[in-house]
Amino acid sequence: AEQLGIKMKQVMVGSTGIIGMTMPIERITDRVESLVEGLSADGSSKAAAAIMTSDTKPKSFSIEVPCGKGSFRVGGIAKGAGMICPNMATMLCFITTDAKVQRSELKRSTQSAVEQSFNRITIDGDTSTNDTVIVMSNGASDAPLIKSRTACAENFRAALTHVMLQLAKMMVRDGERVTKFVEIRVLGARTYLDAKHVAQAVANSMLVKCSWHGGDPNWGRVIHAVGYANARVREELVDIYFGGLCACKGGLATSTPVKELEKVTTKPNFTVTVDLNLGEATYNVYTTDLSEEYVGFN
Repeated sequence: AEQLGIKMKQVMVGSTGIIGMTMPIERITDRVESLVEGLSADGSSKAAAAIMTSDTKPKSFSIEVPCGKGSFRVGGIAKGAGMICPNMATMLCFITTDAKVQRSELKRSTQSAVEQSFNRITIDGDTSTNDTVIVMSNGASDAPLIKSRTACAENFRAALTHVMLQLAKMMVRDGERVTKFVEIRVLGARTYLDAKHVAQAVANSMLVKCSWHGGDPNWGRVIHAVGYANARVREELVDIYFGGLCACKGGLATSTPVKELEKVTTKPNFTVTVDLNLGEATYNVYTTDLSEEYVGFN
């Protein structure tokens, strides 16, 4: 704050490291002067690389959105590759926008976007002690002021969610030595929480994740995770799909050839859909397999 000539409350801090070890603050304080001198309008890529820890690649994403007679931009950088599980994970995310947006709307939009992005990813089921999402607006765009309950507010919230979701998916794909990116889609739940609990149970099951690593379309492991989720379930109504192929119908095996299902689960990206057939609620989670290399790395 002293170097920039601003108030302390205008400086926000994000950190991560080894749990239980004191932050080696001298590594930062000794370099503040040179960091301030190096500030530039095109420094985002350097910042994205600087915050990497076990990440294998920097993560950044940005979009421009029309609003009124002008437009606004939303962009962000993030880091995260392990201990990824809501709320929010071992991650740092810094979002900037030039939108003119009311403080109350910015807060609501941020909370909504986080819930639909960083709170829907899991790599290893471990929630961290360190996680941060910071959204900063400078109001420099030529778009009108974004107020709550307006079309521009809806567009802003959608843009912010889109940017965060893209960064969140990059984290999952860059999970520590994982080999599969899997989207879990739960349909037909009685309530939102039922859908959420089922999706998270499947996504965090070690047995399920191991079967994915081996390319094994073992729907039995999926339905067993559905069964112990804290949700209302009727086994005889559950349908399970790998990709678009039905592996389980009404809680029983289908005639879909295993070889066809294996063609799905051997891909680096695929979808597992669980239809509970009890209601209208849905929930999505983005997750990974569990590899020997992940265990070795950790």
